Amino acid sequence: MPAKFLPDLDLTQRMPELNPPNPPSIDTIPLDRCWCGSDSFQPFNDDYRICERCGTLLCRFKPSEGDLGGSDDGDLYSKEYWLAHQTEGLHQPTVVERARSDLSERCLYWLRTLLKYKQPPARVLEIGCAHGGFVATMKAAGFDAEGVELSPWVIDFAKRTFDINVLQGPLDTSSVAPGSLDVIALFDVLEHLTDPSVAINEYRQLLKPDGILLIQTPCWRPNQTYEEMLSNKAPFLHQLMPLEHLFLFTEASVVEFLTGCGFAHIAFEPALFSIYDMFLIASPAQLRPAETEAIERAVNDAASTKLIIPMLDLYAREEALSKERLMLLDQHFETVKVMTKLEADAKNIIDAFFAKDNELRLKDEELRLKEVELQARYEDARARDLQLRSKDEELRSKQQVISEVNRVNEELTVNLQEALHPTPKKVVTMGKHVIKYGILSRLRMVRAKISWRRHL
Repeated sequence: MPAKFLPDLDLTQRMPELNPPNPPSIDTIPLDRCWCGSDSFQPFNDDYRICERCGTLLCRFKPSEGDLGGSDDGDLYSKEYWLAHQTEGLHQPTVVERARSDLSERCLYWLRTLLKYKQPPARVLEIGCAHGGFVATMKAAGFDAEGVELSPWVIDFAKRTFDINVLQGPLDTSSVAPGSLDVIALFDVLEHLTDPSVAINEYRQLLKPDGILLIQTPCWRPNQTYEEMLSNKAPFLHQLMPLEHLFLFTEASVVEFLTGCGFAHIAFEPALFSIYDMFLIASPAQLRPAETEAIERAVNDAASTKLIIPMLDLYAREEALSKERLMLLDQHFETVKVMTKLEADAKNIIDAFFAKDNELRLKDEELRLKEVELQARYEDARARDLQLRSKDEELRSKQQVISEVNRVNEELTVNLQEALHPTPKKVVTMGKHVIKYGILSRLRMVRAKISWRRHL
């Protein structure tokens, strides 16, 4: 998990390898039954399956009890787990670096929630306390706090770094009196338990009747397939750690699980890394959050330093600034989204405009070609009209000639008829004409001779 309080904007940049390499070679046992007792599963990937009854995502194998821890010689949670495995396997800072960075980030965040439900000098046991920073923070706030760890090396490191008491695990219930604890804290521990039902029931025996469990654990949201998560580079892929993360609960399944273990009252608080975690408080008794004044009074009365409340105030201001920064970033991203959408819309409008313009240009060219075609057809029609007009005139002329010929022909026919069949009156008239034309012809001839002689 990231060492910084402010989450990275792109958490996938922190995941060079989506599945970290396996821890040291250890003996494994098939995990063939869910915490709920079901042995019916749906496949998820090569290492995990989904319980069909409760929806929990669980690993196919778990480490044998003898290889979990207790020594630093080849056990799963040995010295190498806190050093090389953190950096090379999980791509996280070592426990030495985290001992400093977690104080101002995780520890104050957890302390603020703890104070809401339990105040000092309550007795607290943190299971899997790692470097011990949260145990030291609780002690400074006035709690009677100690931790439990498996690796002798990390226990010694926590004692030397923070001067706290850390018990050697696995937890021996005989070393803690039943009903003596007010709080048991499990931060990033529940998912590692090989048999969570047995462990949580044992822890319940150590709590007082109104004691609480303070739990941070990965939150499995079964809304994507493994292939979709790979495609989207989902941040939750970083929680798929075979042999380490054995049970990855949903919110619904963790409620069912804790209720079945006797914790009838459960409250979810905002998780520090809500993108893949959940943070909750569980108790057999009714949860009664304290008022701010009661919290400050209890801390001031029991704390070994008066700096705890100012530190929490400073953390709250930093958190508010961080939220404001994230809100501004969200607004910026929303603005970028809007601008991107506007640019896309503008581009679409421009593309549509040019597409329409090209379409109109093509239509204009098509109309121009049709106009040219129509003009050519008009010229052709006009030429044909002139040709027809000329032929019509020619026909008219020929018709006139034919009409004239017919008239003359009719006249000749009449004349011929009259010549062939003259009437007496016509004969006399024709004779007169013949005599007349004969005399006139003789006169013309005489005149011509006289004229010729004069000329000589």
